[in-house]
Amino acid sequence: MKLFVAIVPPQSVLRELAAVVRPLHALPQASALRWTGLPTWHLTLAFLGQVGDDDLPGLEQGLASAVAGQPELGLRLGGGGRFGDRALWAGVRGDTAGLTRLAEATAEAAERAGIATEDRPFTGHLTLARSSIPRGGNDRRPN
Repeated sequence: MKLFVAIVPPQSVLRELAAVVRPLHALPQASALRWTGLPTWHLTLAFLGQVGDDDLPGLEQGLASAVAGQPELGLRLGGGGRFGDRALWAGVRGDTAGLTRLAEATAEAAERAGIATEDRPFTGHLTLARSSIPRGGNDRRPN
């Protein structure tokens, strides 16, 4: 199964974000995007990829230990941006250093369980939309 480790913000925060994002769907280029939605919104801490059933007990134990020692984080959604032409995202504000430490702890726990994680710097964000153009695809659109 394909797995990732994530934080799901409180529903009240997600509903407020949905109200802010909804008008963006009407913008001229919005139809070229695959919009994510409230039921799937989360802050990914670590992408694990394919994980076998036999790896789950060690992973669960490692993740439980990794988060047990972490303090509560004071976070809020704020700002936003894009990853090139691939994705639009909402940013995270507040204790982002603590969020980065938590992401690093979850990745280390996965690696101790024998599960490789993506080797890229952590950027706390919540994905709002993805490009509907496949990577490497023709990104020219008729007018």
